[in-house]
Amino acid sequence: MGILLFIGVFVSLVFVAACFSLVYSRLFTDIDEDRRHARRLKQVGVTDRELRRQALSQMGIILFLPFCIGLVHSTVAMRALGTLTRRTVLHYGWGGALLFLVLFVAFFFAASQLYWHTMKSRLVGDAELR
Repeated sequence: MGILLFIGVFVSLVFVAACFSLVYSRLFTDIDEDRRHARRLKQVGVTDRELRRQALSQMGIILFLPFCIGLVHSTVAMRALGTLTRRTVLHYGWGGALLFLVLFVAFFFAASQLYWHTMKSRLVGDAELR
């Protein structure tokens, strides 16, 4: 049972790292287009706060939607595993999900700060965007 738990945690960490990598690359490959979009929105009068809120909500959806889908999937998988082993293992799955949620939240805050800093530093001629 211990080796299965190790393999499960290791594979989960690999998938979480892959998810972070995909989200990070998606954010920073589209940053030029996002910058043009932000420039146009600034021209029509959108405030900096509204731009930041929009960026955070888009990043939240991109990051936390896969987490929620994975949570549903793992809940079903842990219930099936509990049925196979005739033990209650769902609480282990939820404990792991809580750990991964902490990782996702930390990544979200770090990536959002880096994204916003990169976004505002590369806007040419818009010193007001903060």
